[in-house]
Amino acid sequence: MRNFIDCGLVLIISGLSHYMIYQNNQIEKLDHFIAVSIERNRINDDQVRDLTTSMLNQSHKNDATLLRSQGVVEGILTAIKEPDATEQYHDVWHDGYYRGLDQNEFVSERLYDKGYFDAVNDAMEITKEQPHNTIIKTPNFDTQITPIIPEKVSISD
Repeated sequence: MRNFIDCGLVLIISGLSHYMIYQNNQIEKLDHFIAVSIERNRINDDQVRDLTTSMLNQSHKNDATLLRSQGVVEGILTAIKEPDATEQYHDVWHDGYYRGLDQNEFVSERLYDKGYFDAVNDAMEITKEQPHNTIIKTPNFDTQITPIIPEKVSISD
């Protein structure tokens, strides 16, 4: 009878340990399912966020295009209805354009003058520091060239 009880006890312990292993495997599968589900939700959220951002950007571009078109239509209607307003607009535009041209010329002349006078001042400072014969030197190749035409040429030859 003792062997029978021992054998039953071993079977019960073995059955319980197998059941615990089975439960542990089921829990691990569920954990993997949860991890996959969380990653899928994160990816879906990223895709939705990207789509929403692109749709908002496209909406903004469409709004800008519509506003530009509305401005063109209003400008055409203003030109048709009130020609005096367009003349004022053109006068103001041309005044600004010519003022900009004058300013560009002034700036370019000013920069040229500044560069010119800076160079002259630099040259004057160099001449004060060094004597004149050391500023501009004779190139070396002038002293190394032999004369092509001999010094004494007779006409009879």
